[in-house]
Amino acid sequence: MRATKFGGQWRLQSKIAGDLNWTYHDYPLLDDLLKLKQIVERKYRRRRASVDDVASVEKVISKRSTDG
Repeated sequence: MRATKFGGQWRLQSKIAGDLNWTYHDYPLLDDLLKLKQIVERKYRRRRASVDDVASVEKVISKRSTDG
């Protein structure tokens, strides 16, 4: 798995070892989003991510939780 933020939007991608292409997840699993939040929070504590990054992940999680 990997996550990128571009234009204020998070994009999660995954691939299996040996695959050449990454698969983009338009609707990532809630578990994957929660793991992303943990990583971004750790980076924030080390000053490698901004408070806006943490807030934007929380916003995605909130939206995902209400969407089902």
